[in-house]
Amino acid sequence: VTDLLIGTSETLIKGFLETLETVCSHAVGYGNNKLAGQYVQIVAALYSIFSVPLFGMWWFVMGPALDWFGLNAAAVDIGIKYTKVLIFNYYLDGIFTAVGAIPDV
Repeated sequence: VTDLLIGTSETLIKGFLETLETVCSHAVGYGNNKLAGQYVQIVAALYSIFSVPLFGMWWFVMGPALDWFGLNAAAVDIGIKYTKVLIFNYYLDGIFTAVGAIPDV
């Protein structure tokens, strides 16, 4: 359940990362590697600006959300612990996707 909730939220802000391959390809194709690097920095900053508050919200709200789904106390505790790991996984995946757009070109 935690992966579903956080993954759905992260999909809403992942649009920045999806456009990166296109704009970096155009910049590198034009021979402007510096511009491609600036695109990566801008996208990484935008992803951080929008994802950190969203993931921070899930850090504190996941317990009541899991209670709302009707899970027992042990499952809620495991879900809260798993959420704290999953948040960092999603954040680092987003940043590594941004940085990894340069070699994909």
